[in-house]
Amino acid sequence: MRPQQEHLYETAEMHWRAGWPPDLPRTAAATHIGMYVTWAFLAGLGAEAFVFARRDRIDLLNSRRTTPGRFLFEDCGGRFVDTMLTDQGNAFTQWYDSGDTRQYLDDYFAPITGRYPSPPHYPDTWASFDALRPAIDRRFEQWRARGGGTDDF
Repeated sequence: MRPQQEHLYETAEMHWRAGWPPDLPRTAAATHIGMYVTWAFLAGLGAEAFVFARRDRIDLLNSRRTTPGRFLFEDCGGRFVDTMLTDQGNAFTQWYDSGDTRQYLDDYFAPITGRYPSPPHYPDTWASFDALRPAIDRRFEQWRARGGGTDDF
């Protein structure tokens, strides 16, 4: 039996290559992806094998001794793939950040509009994560209320 091919959601490199503000480090390209991945892990949506293989690094994330973007950049190679999440996590991600709606980006940009020179300047900090987390939590509850589950993936 052939192993299932992983699905790539996004990479920091995609954003870096698309044109990046010259005053920002390359690691900043992982901030918005890292915020979402961190939310998923903290919500218990991390795939067991992925979490187990990186348990020491995820402990740093859980204890806030590393930042969401740094975690994604350094510990995930700047990549967000479906094998990082449970079936439920992937189903929610497909609903939340795919297709025409791209609701995650709307939620990500909401607390920063007008506060920074550009979205990539949003700082990779726990304060930034804490400002974003309630919006993702609300979307997750909306999705679940609509009957969202693993059958959607």
